[in-house]
Amino acid sequence: MVSWTENDETAWAVPMMAEPGQRPVYIYAQWEIDLVRRELRSAGELVPLGGRAFEILAELVQAEGQLVTKNDLTERVWRGVFVEESALRVHIAAIRKALGPDRDMLSTTVGRGYRLLGAWRIRHMDAPLQSAATGLLPSTNIPSASFDLIGRTAAIAHLWRLLSAYRVVSLVGPGGIGKTALALEAARTPPTGLAADRLLVELASLSDPKLVCSVIARRARHQARGRGDFA
Repeated sequence: MVSWTENDETAWAVPMMAEPGQRPVYIYAQWEIDLVRRELRSAGELVPLGGRAFEILAELVQAEGQLVTKNDLTERVWRGVFVEESALRVHIAAIRKALGPDRDMLSTTVGRGYRLLGAWRIRHMDAPLQSAATGLLPSTNIPSASFDLIGRTAAIAHLWRLLSAYRVVSLVGPGGIGKTALALEAARTPPTGLAADRLLVELASLSDPKLVCSVIARRARHQARGRGDFA
């Protein structure tokens, strides 16, 4: 159930309480932004968009037409990790490319930030939450390998066995023995039949261990909402 108000330029939804088993989707003309499935769709068809770019788009649509500064975007999307402004521009360009003829919906305020224009409204869609696109791979932000990891096949298989049995698995040992490399390679090569989101959450910049849970929750919020199927 939704309600919304309109003016000459935009219409923004005021979401009512969703029924159990429903998810909110932002809709404008033929466009849909599904925050739970992490999908951008045009006329019902999936529009490919990278993970970071989708997060930027999600932040903009949730801002309800208001300006989101460059600093706010980088803090929310990269979550405390310093990035050059050029990295933000790359993803903004990817969003505009995805929007095609409607690229002007993504408006730039020079030197300040961006806003998403349009008469967006929120509709609560029924579950199930499986991807609408046939064969769509699960969401992941795991970087591509920069080198081959040799001789760790058995270790990776054992790690996935542990992950299938326990909610939390820690790799421990002296620095430099390849813990991160092993974890990333395991995330890149899930077992056959496993349809799960795999997310890398950077914690190196944190100085307060009490922030770990909140950082992970923010990074995973789109997938975790109603899904809980990521490793």
